[in-house]
Amino acid sequence: MKSITKTYQIKEVIVYGNRGQIVNTYYYIVEPVKVFGKVIWYRSIKEEMAGSGESFYGTINFSTLPEAQQYIKDILLTPGPRNVIKKSIVDSIQIKIFN
Repeated sequence: MKSITKTYQIKEVIVYGNRGQIVNTYYYIVEPVKVFGKVIWYRSIKEEMAGSGESFYGTINFSTLPEAQQYIKDILLTPGPRNVIKKSIVDSIQIKIFN
C-alpha cells in the first residue's frame, strides 16, 4: 500500500495600524495543490459560513497558533469526507397504477 504525505502550512497575518502599532494578529491554514506531483499553488482551508440569507465559503481564521495546530490534528488529519454532500437512496416504494 502506497503512503501519501500531506503538508499543511500555518500562515501568520499581522495587521498594523496607521501609527505602526499591531492592531490584529491571526493565523490561517493552507494546503498544497499538486499537478503531476509538483506543487503549483497553496489553497487556504475554507468552511461554509452563513450570511444574511445565503451561505458562502470563507477562509478559517484562528486567533492563536495552538488553535490552528489543534484544528489540523483534530479535523484535517482525521479520515473522512469534508466539504462534500453525500446523497443516497434510503428507501424505495413501487406502486402499480391502473388506468
